[in-house]
Amino acid sequence: MKKIHTQTTTTHYALYSNCIEERTKHICFWGLLAFTTRRIYNNKILV
Repeated sequence: MKKIHTQTTTTHYALYSNCIEERTKHICFWGLLAFTTRRIYNNKILV
């Protein structure tokens, strides 16, 4: 019984950490995109 519980916990942890990793990539991507867009937008206003 304990072996099954450990296996389940490990699987849950793997899925959870994978979810965090995806979310972090997502935030980084959109943050970078917004930053780049803002820079281009500001440059167009200045020019």
